[in-house]
Amino acid sequence: MSAPRPCALELEFSDGVRTPAELLAPVRPDEPWLLAAGAHRTAAGTALPARSWLVTRVTPGEDGTEPRPGEPLPPPAS
Repeated sequence: MSAPRPCALELEFSDGVRTPAELLAPVRPDEPWLLAAGAHRTAAGTALPARSWLVTRVTPGEDGTEPRPGEPLPPPAS
C-alpha cells in the first residue's frame, strides 16, 4: 500500500486571512491527520512562520472538507 497524497486546501484564519495549506492523511488508520500551513501574514501584517496541527476531526462542509485542528505542533528543531 502506498502512502496517501496530501490534499491541498485553503485555510481561513479568524482574522479572515486565507493561505494555502495541506491536509495529510495518516499512513495507518490509528495515526492522526495533520494540517500544515506555510508562512503567511495576518490581516494586521504580522509575519507568522509555517505551522502544523494535529487534526481532531475532519468533516464534510458546505465549501468542502473542514478539518478541526487542535493545538499547534512545536516547530521542527533547526
